[in-house]
Amino acid sequence: MSDEPQPLNMRWFIPLMMIFMSGYLFFKGPASNNAQLIFRVGTLLVGVILLLVLNLPKSDSGTKD
Repeated sequence: MSDEPQPLNMRWFIPLMMIFMSGYLFFKGPASNNAQLIFRVGTLLVGVILLLVLNLPKSDSGTKD
């Protein structure tokens, strides 16, 4: 069961767009309520996590030739 690697542009595009969207919302002004703040921070965290998970090299555990 081997997953085909995603194209490079999708591995970078989606997380970076989430990070930039979060940055745009932070610079747009202060959050007027807790829901907006949670959305902004959550978007930033999910973008960073996706960026790391999708771009870290996969470990070949237990496959020695």
